[in-house]
Amino acid sequence: MCGLGGVLVELVHDVAFHLTPVTDIDAAEMLDKLRASRLLDGYRGLPPGDRAALVTLISRVSALVEIVPEILELD
Repeated sequence: MCGLGGVLVELVHDVAFHLTPVTDIDAAEMLDKLRASRLLDGYRGLPPGDRAALVTLISRVSALVEIVPEILELD
């Protein structure tokens, strides 16, 4: 699951889900599904976010939970 995080996930219900393992392509698609994805593109004069870094992070966390089954949740 990925989204804005924290209380914003509960407030705006803007999340994307995918079963593990999550590939880089899957992770990019998850980010694109978020309504808040526009924030990553440089919204209202802010610099764009590092989508490539987020894709890498999501796919690596997916790999981690695959090899460490004791991880039940992560925030």
